[in-house]
Amino acid sequence: MIGFLNFGCAAAYKAPLDSQATITFKMAEGLNKNSNQFYSIFPEASCEKRPNYGLAAKTSKIMGIGGADKVVSVAHGDRIFILAQIAQHTNISSLCRNLISFIPKQGESYEIQQKKYCSGVVAKIASSGEEPSSFEMLPIAESCKFDK
Repeated sequence: MIGFLNFGCAAAYKAPLDSQATITFKMAEGLNKNSNQFYSIFPEASCEKRPNYGLAAKTSKIMGIGGADKVVSVAHGDRIFILAQIAQHTNISSLCRNLISFIPKQGESYEIQQKKYCSGVVAKIASSGEEPSSFEMLPIAESCKFDK
């Protein structure tokens, strides 16, 4: 539980007022019944702290209950970097992280879901099911940490 409380200290993402795109963050399928899923949005791959960037969505399963999707508004036209993280409530060392990036387009809705066992992230345009053309799976910088 201590690890879970530490996550709550992360800076929060704040959508720009002129947001014209949305992302639905989904909990990874097949997770342990006591799991946490975190998605953070950053303007750079370094996950550097900046005003209005950080934790965008957090969802949990407790005793197998929970894990609801979370919809977040995002600006369009600029590349964003999303750090996807999974941790168990009782074992914070069983950490799974992936970093992706893409450029949201005006008026589009996207779905993001981390795969089980840290095997990647699925990003798709909600209306077509296709991956955004600007999608990239990236190596995780040393500076991308839970406590950033």
